[in-house]
Amino acid sequence: MATARLDLGDLKLWPHQAEAVRACVTYFGSGSGRSALVHYPTGTGKTGIMAVVAGLRRNAGHTLILCPSTALVEQIMAAVGGGFWTTIGAPSEWVPNRVVQLLPSSLTQCLAELETMPSDHHCVIVGTVQALQQTHAAAVQGAAGRTAVFGPPSAARDMDRLRRAVGTIIFDEGHREPAPSWAEAVRSLCKPTVLFSATPFRGDMKLFDVDPHHVSFLGFRQAVDCKLIRDVAIVEAPLARDPHAFAREILSWRDDLVRSGNVGANDKTIVRAADAGGVQALYDAFAAALGPRGERVLAVHDTFKSEVGPHGERHDHVPRALGARQETVLIHQDMLLEGIDDPSCTMLAAYDPFTNERKLVQQVGRVIRHPRPIGSEAKPARVFARTGDGLSAMWRRFGIFDDLCAEGNGPPSLRTGKEILRRLAATMPSIDYVDGRFRTRLDPNSIPDGDIRIPKSAVIHELDPTFDLDTFEAAVTAELGSEDRFQIQVFTVAGRACRCHVSLRLQQSRFLVDTLFQQGSLEITAYARHGERLFFYDSAGLWMDGAADLGTRAAPAILRSLLPESAGDAITGIGTRNTDLGRLAIRGRTLTAASLNRAGIHMGEHLHVVAHASGRVAGNHRAIGFARSRIREGNGAVVDLGGFQAWTARMNGELLAGSRAAAMFDRYAMPVDVPAATEPVNILVDLDDAVDAYVDDDGKVARFDLDAACVDVVPDPTAADFPYRFELGVNGRPVPVWIGWHPRRGKYWLRSPALSALKRRDAPNVSLTKRLNQRQSIRVITRNSAALYAYGKFYGVGLDLSVANGPASVIAGLIEGVSGLAGIYSEKGDLTAPASTWPASSLFGFMDAALKPASTATVLGLPFPMLLCDDLDDEVADFVAVDDRGPELRAVLMAAKWKAGKPGAGASTLYDVCGQVVKNLAYLKVDAIDLPGTAVKWGRPWRLKGGEVHRSRTGQAAADIAKAFKSVRGNPSARRTFWMVLGGGVLSRDAVLRGFARKPIEPHVLQLYHLLLSTYASCQSVGVELRILCAE
Repeated sequence: MATARLDLGDLKLWPHQAEAVRACVTYFGSGSGRSALVHYPTGTGKTGIMAVVAGLRRNAGHTLILCPSTALVEQIMAAVGGGFWTTIGAPSEWVPNRVVQLLPSSLTQCLAELETMPSDHHCVIVGTVQALQQTHAAAVQGAAGRTAVFGPPSAARDMDRLRRAVGTIIFDEGHREPAPSWAEAVRSLCKPTVLFSATPFRGDMKLFDVDPHHVSFLGFRQAVDCKLIRDVAIVEAPLARDPHAFAREILSWRDDLVRSGNVGANDKTIVRAADAGGVQALYDAFAAALGPRGERVLAVHDTFKSEVGPHGERHDHVPRALGARQETVLIHQDMLLEGIDDPSCTMLAAYDPFTNERKLVQQVGRVIRHPRPIGSEAKPARVFARTGDGLSAMWRRFGIFDDLCAEGNGPPSLRTGKEILRRLAATMPSIDYVDGRFRTRLDPNSIPDGDIRIPKSAVIHELDPTFDLDTFEAAVTAELGSEDRFQIQVFTVAGRACRCHVSLRLQQSRFLVDTLFQQGSLEITAYARHGERLFFYDSAGLWMDGAADLGTRAAPAILRSLLPESAGDAITGIGTRNTDLGRLAIRGRTLTAASLNRAGIHMGEHLHVVAHASGRVAGNHRAIGFARSRIREGNGAVVDLGGFQAWTARMNGELLAGSRAAAMFDRYAMPVDVPAATEPVNILVDLDDAVDAYVDDDGKVARFDLDAACVDVVPDPTAADFPYRFELGVNGRPVPVWIGWHPRRGKYWLRSPALSALKRRDAPNVSLTKRLNQRQSIRVITRNSAALYAYGKFYGVGLDLSVANGPASVIAGLIEGVSGLAGIYSEKGDLTAPASTWPASSLFGFMDAALKPASTATVLGLPFPMLLCDDLDDEVADFVAVDDRGPELRAVLMAAKWKAGKPGAGASTLYDVCGQVVKNLAYLKVDAIDLPGTAVKWGRPWRLKGGEVHRSRTGQAAADIAKAFKSVRGNPSARRTFWMVLGGGVLSRDAVLRGFARKPIEPHVLQLYHLLLSTYASCQSVGVELRILCAE
C-alpha cells in the first residue's frame, strides 16, 4: 500500500499529542509482540492521536479502531473521517480515503469493497469491540464446521480476510473494564495493537499484555497543570433525599455559581441516580423546578419509552448531537458515562453514592473538558455530593494513584509472582515447628516436586484428536495470569504426560473496605493425559473448558461405571435435581444412608437427574459429580504428582472396562446422546445460589425474580452465534439473555451483557454469566420433548417400566407372591358365635394360622411371639405383631384386604389399604405415641355379627403386648415394617410383572406403580419398611 510520505510536522498538534504519536511510532518499529498503551485523561485529544496514528500506519494496511459503544463509534467516525483534520487544518493526504463501520451483518460486503480499493488507498474501519467479538465467535465455530448454528457460512473466511486487510489495531476502551473475550478477539487478529485508556488499571494491562516499555502517560494532575482540562472542585453537603428538595438545592447552587461567574448561564448539569426509579423521580422533580424558568430537562434510561413532555424529554437512548441540545439538566444512571464531548457540561450532582471508583472517574470525565483555547485558564468543574457518601475520599484516592503513576511515567507495573513469593517467604523463619513437624522455609526458586501433595480429585474431559498437551500447558499458564495467579513452577512426570503448575494466588481481604491487603496462597493445577481423556484438577477452581481441542466433559452414562454394581459396594449418598420445571416442584433432593439401594424412594424418580453420588468401592470412599464430570476418592491432599498420575490411570482403566453401574441409577432419568434438534423452547435458570452473591458496578446487590426464572425461549435471528433469547427479572426489570448450542463443548452457552456486568462479591473477576456457563445450572426443554437438558447433559425422562433393573424393579422387589392367598374366599369369614379363630379360608384365619408361634407354615415368614388383632374401633392395623426374642427384633403393623374375583394388576382396590398404611405410619416411628385403645379395646374380644375371637392371639395380656411393641419400636436396631396382606382378587405378582413388561404400559398398571411407589416413599421417609404379600 504505497503512498506519499506523511510529515508529522505538517500537523498542528498539541505537544502531548505529538509525544504520544512518537511513542506509538517507536512501538511499531520495535517489533514488540505485546500491546502499547496511551493513557491520557478524558478531553486531552485522544481521538486526534488515533487519527494521526492511523494515518502514519497506512503503509501497513487498513486500520481497525475499536471502542465499547455505538455512540463512540459515531464520534470517532466523524472525527477521523474529517472533523479532526478540518479543526487542525491538516493537508488532505492525511484524511483516509474511506471510513466504514464494522458490522457483522455487512462484513462480507465491506471486505469485498476493501479488496477492490486501489493499493494506495487507506481505509479506517471503526466498530464496537462487541461486533468484533461476535464475528470472532462465529468464526471459531465456522472453522470447526458448525456454521449452521453459530453464524453465517462466511464467518471464518471473513475473519481471515479481515486479518489480512488490517495492519494496525487501535482499541479505545474509554473507561470500560475490558472483558477477556474482548482481548481474545483482538489478539486473534495478530496485529500491532495500541490501547487508549483514560483509566488503565491493572486488569486492563493484564488482558491486553501491555509492554511497559511502550507506554505514553499523561496524568490527570499533569493535564490540569498544562491547562488541557478543567480541575475538579467537590462540594459535599447534607443534600436532601427527597427528589424535589434535592432539585431545588442543586439549582440554587447553580444559580449562585452563575451569579459569581464560575459557570455560564447556559452550562449543563449532569445528575446521576443509581436506578431507573431514581432517574424518573429526579426527572419529575427537575421538570417541575425548571418549568417556570423556561428551561428543559433530559432523562435517559434503557427502560424508558421515548416521550416529549412540556418541560423535558425522556428517552431509552442518548440522543445524537447532545452538545447542540438546549436541555440544561441531564439525568441518567449509566448512559451518560461516555460519549459526551460538550465543554458546557461543567457540573455533576450525585443523588446516589458511587460505589465503584472507576465509574466515578469515568463520570467526572464528562465535566472536565476544556472550553478552549487550550492553555488558557478554565474554571474548575463542580461536583455536588451528599455528606457521608464518601465521594471526596474516593477522588482523593484516585489522586494518590494518579500521582504515583506520574512519578513512574505510567501505571503501576505488573508484579511478578516469584518476586512476591520471595518477599513473603523472607518474612518467615528459616525453620519452624508447624502442624506436627519441623518445616524449612520455602525456596521460591526451587520448590521440590516431592513436597507437592495433590488430592485424588479430577474433572474428566474427552479429547479431540488434535489435542496437544504442550498447547494446553501454555493455555493453562495464560489462564492463570488472567485469574490473577502468578505461575511459579511447572513439574512433569510420566514422559510429560502428567504436569503440575504451582501458582501464587492473591486475593483482597474481604474484611477491608478501603485498605489494600492481599492474602497469598499457593495453588496447584495438575492434569494427566490417558489416551483420549484428560484428568484435570485445580485447587482454586480454574476453568479450562474453552481451551483449544479440549473436548466435552465425560458423560454421566460413562461415569456411572465408577460406582459399579457389586456385592461388596454400596451407594451411600445421592443428590438429585428435578427436571420438572413446574413452579411448585421440589428442585432437588439429597439423600444419605448406609445403603441407598432400597432407601430414599420417592415419587417421580424417573424425572430426577442424579447430580452427584457417593459410595464405597473396594473399601474406598468415592464421590462423583455428574454435572461437572468430577471424581474424588478419599479426602485431603494425599498423593504426589506420580501418585496422581497412577490414580488417574487406574480411574481411566475402570472407565475403559465399563463395569455395570449400580442398579439404583436405573431408577432415575437416563443420560442420552445429544438429540438431532437442540432448539430450546423453555429454560429454568437456577438463581438460588446467586441471591445476595452478585453486585453491579455501583456495588448494589442484584435482586432476582426467582418466580420468573422458568421462561420461554424465542428465536432471535439477529444474534448469529446465540440465535435464541429469553428474559430474566433482575432489579425489577427484564434483562435479555441469549442462548446457543455449542457443539464442541457439548453444552448450551449463555451471553448477556447485563448479567456479565454483575460480579461475585467474593470474586470480582467472576461474572454471573461466567458462573452460569461454568456450572451449567440450567434446565432446558427442547423441541424434542423426550430429551431434556439439565446441568450440562441431555437426559431421557420417559418412564419405561419394562427396563430390567429399571424404575419398576423397586416395586417388583416389594411384592411377594404367596401360595394360598388367591384361594381366600373372604376377609374375616362369617362367624355367628364365639370361636378360637377365624375360618381357615378367610384372610384373617390364614394370617392367624401362619403367624402364631406354634405355626409350622412359613408362607408369610417367621411367626411372632406376640400377635394381636386390632381390627375395628379406631384400628391402627388389622394385626399388631411383635418379636422381642428372635435373632432380629421386629415391630409390625399389618393391613389386610380381600376382594372376590381373579387377582390382577389393578390399583382401584388398593387405594383404601394404601391410605390406611400412610395414615398410620406415625405409630411405627421411633418416637411415636402409644397405640390407641390398648388399655380397654385389646382386653375385650373381637366381635362382629355375633362372632367372637380373643384379640390376643398368643395369650399375653394386652398391657404386656403394648409394652413390648413400644420397647421394640423404640430400639434403633429393630425392623419396623408395615405389611399389606392382600387376598382373593386384589393383586397378583405375576400379573403386575407382566403389566410392567408390556408396551405401551396400560393406564391401570401405571396407576398401580405410582400408588405403590408413593406409599413406599412415605414409609421410607420415617424409616419404615413396606412388605406387600399377594397372590402369586
